[in-house]
Amino acid sequence: MCLGLAVSTPPQPAWAPGARTSGTDAARATASPIRTLTPVLFPTVEFAIFFPIVLALSWALMPRQHWWKPFIVIASYVFYAAADPRFCLLLAAITLVSQLAVWAIHRTDDERLRKWFTAGGVVFDLGILAVFKYYGFFVSDVSDVLNSIGLGMPLPLVTIALPVGVSFFSFQAVTYVVDVKRRQTEPASLLDAAIYLSFFPHLVAGPIVRARDFLPQIRRRKRWVWCGN
Repeated sequence: MCLGLAVSTPPQPAWAPGARTSGTDAARATASPIRTLTPVLFPTVEFAIFFPIVLALSWALMPRQHWWKPFIVIASYVFYAAADPRFCLLLAAITLVSQLAVWAIHRTDDERLRKWFTAGGVVFDLGILAVFKYYGFFVSDVSDVLNSIGLGMPLPLVTIALPVGVSFFSFQAVTYVVDVKRRQTEPASLLDAAIYLSFFPHLVAGPIVRARDFLPQIRRRKRWVWCGN
């Protein structure tokens, strides 16, 4: 499965109404706008091997947060790379841009600038989601409208592989930016933000977790307390 590698151009529509319709149908039949990758499924042998190893190491490292945090980010990215390693770049880009947005929001008291930085972060996050989920439908609809008024022209129809879980981490990135804008949470470190957006137990299947609920839990220092009689 490829990330936007296959490009096809629908055939030139004829000027006869019947030919225009058949041209559109042929384009849809030969070029699927979005490919959905097989998701990473939890009830698989691979996950049955992956999870106990990660769980054991996570429990062992949890009291040492400077080790646990990088470990859980790496484990989450390895988990996500099982679908397609290239989508890790998309996840990393959303993490970096959202983090830049919240840093900028936090560093200024000018309410107008805070709104602009918030809008920039939200537009980027939702723009990524829109491109991957709705680009193909948009091109097909525009082509239909142009054909219906006699202005049919070939539009490039890019076959895009739909990243697993893109809706979940895109909306979580939006909640992160919005929560910082509303002063409901402090900006996280880049490492904490990466954990929040990539945490593998909810990365591909949800649910969407608010930043103000998740981030305080990983900021809190953890230690083992052995209870006995």
